[in-house]
Amino acid sequence: HAMGTLIEGPSDKVFEVIKKCHDNMASKCQRVVTNVKIDDRRGAEGSIKRKVEAVRSKL
Repeated sequence: HAMGTLIEGPSDKVFEVIKKCHDNMASKCQRVVTNVKIDDRRGAEGSIKRKVEAVRSKL
Protein backbone atom coordinates (compact mmCIF):
# COMPACT_ATOMS: atom_id res chain seq x y z
CA HIS A 1 0.00 0.00 0.00
CA ALA A 2 1.74 3.14 -1.22
CA MET A 3 0.14 5.55 1.26
CA GLY A 4 -0.07 3.34 4.32
CA THR A 5 1.70 0.98 6.63
CA LEU A 6 1.29 -2.79 6.53
CA ILE A 7 1.54 -4.76 9.74
CA GLU A 8 1.50 -8.54 9.86
CA GLY A 9 1.28 -10.76 12.92
CA PRO A 10 -1.01 -12.12 15.62
CA SER A 11 -4.07 -9.88 15.98
CA ASP A 12 -3.44 -9.04 19.64
CA LYS A 13 0.07 -7.81 18.83
CA VAL A 14 -1.09 -5.94 15.72
CA PHE A 15 -3.83 -4.10 17.64
CA GLU A 16 -1.33 -3.25 20.38
CA VAL A 17 0.98 -1.64 17.80
CA ILE A 18 -1.91 0.26 16.20
CA LYS A 19 -2.98 1.62 19.60
CA LYS A 20 0.57 2.69 20.47
CA CYS A 21 0.96 4.48 17.13
CA HIS A 22 -2.40 6.22 17.47
CA ASP A 23 -1.76 7.25 21.09
CA ASN A 24 1.68 8.58 20.17
CA MET A 25 0.26 10.78 17.42
CA ALA A 26 -2.66 11.88 19.62
CA SER A 27 -0.18 13.14 22.21
CA LYS A 28 1.31 15.45 19.56
CA CYS A 29 -1.69 16.49 17.46
CA GLN A 30 -5.15 17.87 18.10
CA ARG A 31 -6.74 15.47 15.64
CA VAL A 32 -5.70 11.99 14.55
CA VAL A 33 -7.52 9.76 12.08
CA THR A 34 -6.54 6.10 12.10
CA ASN A 35 -7.99 3.84 9.43
CA VAL A 36 -7.60 0.10 9.85
CA LYS A 37 -8.27 -2.49 7.17
CA ILE A 38 -8.02 -6.13 8.21
CA ASP A 39 -7.33 -9.01 5.82
CA ASP A 40 -7.45 -12.09 8.05
CA ARG A 41 -6.15 -15.01 6.01
CA ARG A 42 -5.41 -18.14 8.02
CA GLY A 43 -2.17 -19.91 7.25
CA ALA A 44 -0.71 -17.01 5.26
CA GLU A 45 1.98 -15.98 7.73
CA GLY A 46 4.96 -14.15 6.27
CA SER A 47 3.14 -13.01 3.14
CA ILE A 48 4.56 -9.48 3.33
CA LYS A 49 8.09 -10.86 3.38
CA ARG A 50 7.36 -13.15 0.41
CA LYS A 51 5.93 -10.24 -1.59
CA VAL A 52 9.00 -8.08 -0.94
CA GLU A 53 11.30 -10.95 -1.92
CA ALA A 54 9.32 -11.52 -5.15
CA VAL A 55 9.71 -7.87 -6.15
CA ARG A 56 13.41 -7.80 -5.28
CA SER A 57 14.05 -10.90 -7.37
CA LYS A 58 12.64 -9.09 -10.41
CA LEU A 59 14.73 -5.94 -9.98
